[in-house]
This record gives sequence, structure tokens and C-alpha cells, in this order.
Amino acid sequence: MKPIYARSKVLLVPSICHEGFGRIIIEANINQVPVIASNVGGIKEAMGDGQVIIDDYLNINCFIDELNYLLNNYDWYKQLKKEALKNSIRFQETNLIQILNQFKV
Repeated sequence: MKPIYARSKVLLVPSICHEGFGRIIIEANINQVPVIASNVGGIKEAMGDGQVIIDDYLNINCFIDELNYLLNNYDWYKQLKKEALKNSIRFQETNLIQILNQFKV
């Protein structure tokens, strides 16, 4: 997937289904690809600061507007790329192990 993400400027996740978790969001973030996604199901939990969450996800124009803004504002785009990488760190194995160890009996 790395070659595909290397050619991608942004990941759109226009889901209308209540998904459990958006693993594709983390994959994109690891590759410094900003995400524009629906605020539905578990997607928001995978999203971090600097990601774009669409509340009115049934309105395609919301996605179009955010995508146009992102692609036409290079400074904002660079910032979202940095935030994407920061977000992916939350899901590194060592961080997840620390979180799970808190629940050991």
C-alpha cells in the first residue's frame, strides 16, 4: 500500500455506515496522508487533531468544499500532513501495549 499512499494527496472516507474502526485512516496517517471523513460510527476514534471530520456526511458538497480548501491552501495541507503522522503514533504497538497493560488484573 505504501506506493499507493505515496501518490495520494488526501484520503476521502465518505462512509454512511456505522463502522467499528477506520483502520484505513491510520494507514493513511502513517504515510502522512491527511484524511477527510464522515463523522459516523467509530471513524472519529481513529481521527486525531488536524483531521477533517464531516458532520453533514450525507451532503456531498461538504466533502467537495473541504477537499477544495485543502488542495488550494498549501500551508494548511502541510500542517495536516504533520498532524496525520502525529495521530498515527497513538496507534503504534508500544503505545497500545501500555494502554492494554492498564487493564491487567
